[in-house]
Amino acid sequence: MSALFRFMLDLCLLRVGPQRLPPARELLWLFVALYMTLGTMVYLSRYELRFAFGASLVETLLIAAFIQLLLRAWGRPERFTQTLTALLSAWTLLGLLVAPLIYATRDLEPGGQEALLVFVGMTLYLAWSLAVLGNILHHALEIPLYGGIGLGVIYFLLSQMVVAAVLPALN
Repeated sequence: MSALFRFMLDLCLLRVGPQRLPPARELLWLFVALYMTLGTMVYLSRYELRFAFGASLVETLLIAAFIQLLLRAWGRPERFTQTLTALLSAWTLLGLLVAPLIYATRDLEPGGQEALLVFVGMTLYLAWSLAVLGNILHHALEIPLYGGIGLGVIYFLLSQMVVAAVLPALN
């Protein structure tokens, strides 16, 4: 397990790409479950269980579809399992680090110094998540890092629109 944690850490530090992972579906399903569980727990800081689970499911399906679409467009669909496993594992690790920050926002007063620190922390988290996604796409698609980051920004914008459109139906 320590080798897997070290790999996740190296992914988050942009040292490796998804090609270092075995294309094991069991590992993918493990990280799908962990990512969705963490996502549900984070959403529970603000919403009821049905909405929290639905939001986590929509986000997971959305990133899986986006990765599948990109890999097919670049003619590398065989890299799906490794790519999605790498991304979900890295985002799970980053999510564990930022979850306390998200829970801290519940009791903050807008405009205070603490709120500013949380805002800075969340901005850094978002930027680092995009960098991790960009690095994984860089390796999986064999494109320049800036291209991977650009695709990550596109994903982020699309995901915000889809989530905003789909999630009110869950509430």
